Amino acid sequence: MNGTSYRYQVYLPEEWRRDDRKQWPVILFLHGRGERGSEGMWQTQIGLPQAVRDHPERWPFVIVMPQCPLPGFWNRPGDAVPGHR
Repeated sequence: MNGTSYRYQVYLPEEWRRDDRKQWPVILFLHGRGERGSEGMWQTQIGLPQAVRDHPERWPFVIVMPQCPLPGFWNRPGDAVPGHR
């Protein structure tokens, strides 16, 4: 996006099927500042992703978990793009 690559993870519920035409609700999970980086996994170790790991049957949603690259932030448009202020 805007010349920046973002690492991300996607959670698909066990019942999700590529060919079933069901429209699943989607949650966009934006992590806190401590999980910024470029390795693509820190954002999955806290909050909602941890709750899904503990009880996946409670989460009938597709969950998208992008990782904000350093030194960006999610709090304003364009801030997640390094060097863009």
